[in-house]
Amino acid sequence: ALPRRWGHGCYDARLRQPPADSLDWVNKMFEKMWPKVMNLIRATIENPDGRVNQKLQAKMPYRILKRIRFSRFILGWRSPKFELIKIGDAPARLGQEGMQGVELHLRFKLGTRSSKAAKRSDIELSTGIFDTKLGFKSFEISGDLVVRLEPLLEEMPVVGGVVVCCLNRPRVDVQFSGLAAQFVERGMEGSLRGLIDWGISSCLVMPNVMGFPIGEEEQGVHGALLRHPHLAGVLRVTVLRAKVWHRDGGVFGGFLRRLCCSSRMFGCSSRVQLRVTVGDEPHFFEDVLVAHTRHAWRSSAITPAGSLQGDEEDTDEDDEESQWAGEDVEEEASTWDFLVYDERQHLEIELVDRCGLESVVAQASPMVCDNSIVDFASKPIELRSVQTNNRRQREGRVSLRCQRLDAKHGSRGHDEWSMVRVRVDELFVPADLLLPEEGFEETHMVLGLGAWLIAKIGTAERVTPMAKYYVSSGEESSGAQPPLTKSVSELLSAPSVQLELEMEWLMYVPVKRSCLEKEVLNLELHSKTQGHIGSASVPLAEALKRPNLKLAYGGQTKMLQIPGPRDLNSEVNVAFSIMGLEPARV
Repeated sequence: ALPRRWGHGCYDARLRQPPADSLDWVNKMFEKMWPKVMNLIRATIENPDGRVNQKLQAKMPYRILKRIRFSRFILGWRSPKFELIKIGDAPARLGQEGMQGVELHLRFKLGTRSSKAAKRSDIELSTGIFDTKLGFKSFEISGDLVVRLEPLLEEMPVVGGVVVCCLNRPRVDVQFSGLAAQFVERGMEGSLRGLIDWGISSCLVMPNVMGFPIGEEEQGVHGALLRHPHLAGVLRVTVLRAKVWHRDGGVFGGFLRRLCCSSRMFGCSSRVQLRVTVGDEPHFFEDVLVAHTRHAWRSSAITPAGSLQGDEEDTDEDDEESQWAGEDVEEEASTWDFLVYDERQHLEIELVDRCGLESVVAQASPMVCDNSIVDFASKPIELRSVQTNNRRQREGRVSLRCQRLDAKHGSRGHDEWSMVRVRVDELFVPADLLLPEEGFEETHMVLGLGAWLIAKIGTAERVTPMAKYYVSSGEESSGAQPPLTKSVSELLSAPSVQLELEMEWLMYVPVKRSCLEKEVLNLELHSKTQGHIGSASVPLAEALKRPNLKLAYGGQTKMLQIPGPRDLNSEVNVAFSIMGLEPARV
C-alpha cells in the first residue's frame, strides 16, 4: 500500500530529498561520456566566433587587448561529480498543457589544475599581442544545474527532449601561473578574473540553455522552444537611493587606476556605478553615479523630480531608516525592466568600478525574483565589500522599488509596455552573400561562414547568435558519408543557390502598448564576411488583426523574403506575436 502521506498530485518527501548515493549511476555513466563532452566544450570555447570569446572582447575596454580569446581550453580529464538536490515538476509551457515534464536539480563542480612539471597549461588566454598567452594554474566552475525531461508524450519515445541549464550564474574561480599571475594581481588588480567569470558564467545561465529534442515536431516537440525558456514575465526595478562609503584600495592599485583613468590611450573614464543583473542581462544605472575623490567615494541621490543631487562625503553608517523611505520618482530616470524566465532566478546588486576593466567593489546578497522581492521596495539593502579579508565591512546601501509583471500571450496587457516575441526557425541565404568578396581563405574553411539576424522596434533591438555554414573540402574520407555541405567550387559556380543555416532562437523586444498600431518590426540580416546583406519590415498592426495576435511566415505559408544586394533575396521562417504585461498576482 502507498504511504499515508501520499495523495493525488503529491510526492513523498523521500523523492524530494533523495539519498546522496542515488546519482552514482549518473556519475559512472558521465565518466564514460566525459571525453566526448570535454572535446565538445573545448571546440565551443576555443571557437574565435563563439559566444564566450565574443563576450570577453565586448567587455575588454583596452583597444590593444580587443582580440583577447581562449586559444586553448582543456577542462580536466576527470569528469565532474553531481549531487542530487531535489526532484520536482518542470514549469508548464504554453500550448503544452498535460505534457509537463520532470525537473532534476543538481549541484556540480568541475575544473582542472596544471602540474608544475607540465610544459604547457591546459587553459591559455591569447592576448592578441605578438602571440602572447596567459597560462592558468587552476580553473574551476561550480554551481547548481537543472536538467528537465520535457515534454512528456503519450507515445514513444515518451520523453520529448532534454533541457540543461543553470538558473543562476555558476561561480568561476581561476588562478594564473607564472608571469601572468603577477600581471593580473598587480598590473590589472585582479579584475581580469571578473571578465573571465562573466564571459563563461553568462553563457551558462538562463536564458542560455542547451536543448536536445528526442521526439518529432509532429508530436509537439519544437527545437526552438527547447533551446529557449518560456518567458514568465518582467521584473521592473527602480533605484530610489544609493549611498556608498567605499575608499581606495592599496597604494599601488590606487596609483594604477588613477594613471589608467587619466590617460586617453586606455579609452576609459573614472566612474563607479550601480549594476543590477538578472540572468545574463546586466544594467548600469548611470544616473546613480558615484564619483571618485581623493579619499572616498561620493554617491549621487535621485530626487523626487528625477534629477541628480551630489551628496557630501558621508562615513556615518548609522543613518535613520526613515531617511530611506521610498519616494515617488520619475520612472524613466532610474527604472529598468529585466526579463524573468523562472521565479527562482536571482537579482544581483553590485557596485562596479568601470575605470578600465570592470571591477566589483561591493555587492549585496542575491535576492530571489519571486513575490517576496516586492517587500524590498522601502528597505535599505546593504552593500558589503568583496575583498576576502574584509567581507563583513559595509561599503554602502541602496534602496529599490521592485514590481513583478506577468507576460500574457495573445494580449495587449494593461501595462504601459508590451513585448513582441520573435521566433526564428530556419534561414536560407544565397551563397554569394555568405562568401567573402575578396577571395576564399583557409580561415573561412576552418571557422566557417555565417549570418545572424537583428530584430529592431524603434531603438530596442535583439540579436540572434551567428548561424554557421561550414564549406566542404570536396574530399571524401574512406567509409564516410558524402558531405552535406557544398565545396568552394560548387558555391562559386552557383552563387544564387540558397544555403540553409540552422537557426532556432527566440527574442523578446519591448514596445510601448500605445505604439503597437504604428510601430514596425525590422529584421536586419548580417553576414560574417560582407556585413549588412538585407532587411525586411513587418508592421505590428498586421499581427493585431490575427487570432491570438500572432503572425507567422513559413510552414504552411510563404517564408518572409529579405531583399538583398545584387537582386539576391534571403528567406526566413519566422513568427512573431504580441505579449501583454499584467501586474503579478501576489
